[in-house]
Amino acid sequence: MMAKKVDRALCDRCGMCIRICANSRVIEADADGWPRWAREHQCIQCGHCLAVCPQGAISFGPETAGMDHPYMAGPLPAAPRPALDGGAVANLLFGVRSNRAFDGRAVERGMLERILEAMVRSPSAGNEQNRGFYVFDAKGKVDGLEADAAAHFRKSSAAMKSPLAVSLYLRAVEKARAKGTFTRNTLLADMPKKERKEAIRAMMSDLARRQDAGEISYFNGAPAAIIVTSRTDAGEFHKGFHKADVAIAVTYGTVMAAGLGLATCWMGLAGIAFGANRSMREKYGIPGNERVDGILAVGHSSLRWKQVPPRGPVKAIWM
Repeated sequence: MMAKKVDRALCDRCGMCIRICANSRVIEADADGWPRWAREHQCIQCGHCLAVCPQGAISFGPETAGMDHPYMAGPLPAAPRPALDGGAVANLLFGVRSNRAFDGRAVERGMLERILEAMVRSPSAGNEQNRGFYVFDAKGKVDGLEADAAAHFRKSSAAMKSPLAVSLYLRAVEKARAKGTFTRNTLLADMPKKERKEAIRAMMSDLARRQDAGEISYFNGAPAAIIVTSRTDAGEFHKGFHKADVAIAVTYGTVMAAGLGLATCWMGLAGIAFGANRSMREKYGIPGNERVDGILAVGHSSLRWKQVPPRGPVKAIWM
């Protein structure tokens, strides 16, 4: 728990901090109207009180004098937020692509630190911030991740050559299709059952062949990567949201990277490998009580995108 202070030389007892904390009801006014943290045990350290104070009278800091400061991204000086051009924001957001075409240039540490800061500042349920970050800041380090992921999937592809494994996979695909969740593309979904099975079998066979031949690259020479984890033994109230919190953090990272002119790609297959292979997690010092929920590859793009492709159809019900 961080120490919170009110500088009475600055505070004018306006009550803004009390109003912003109305949901949690942590802060209340004392007999003289000064704000005080009356229910410290209910405080989630969201910082709304600090952020809203018009006088800048509230500060957060270490609980004891010798304690390391608990922030990775500390408080920023109050400043008016400039109006943002809606078109510029749209161009940034709409232009973010899953891009693993890297040109080989290293990513400066300062850029990685800015991406990390964006991730750390992303919202999390109950401000629990149950996220861990493992940064691989050189191509040689990421190449190790590549080799480990490839080894994992080589073993998996060998297993998939078993007729029983293929049959079980196809059964799972049929079950997903029956539920309406198998949507690789409409052509595959609309095929007659026998043709669809043969198409999927051929896809799997080609995947195994390419894996065995070393034709598949998971990180494609990325010069940097960030693994984001969440603790599975966390007893926080919002435990069910922790995977989503990581997803939000990674999304903040992709947008910040785009703003810095960098390319990113969420490495889903590498994440599957880490999730399934305990020895991989142990190799990189990821504790057994942490789950790998996201891996972001980062680099300079070797491509220049010319258009933003269409999306949808969107099912939006206006109430």
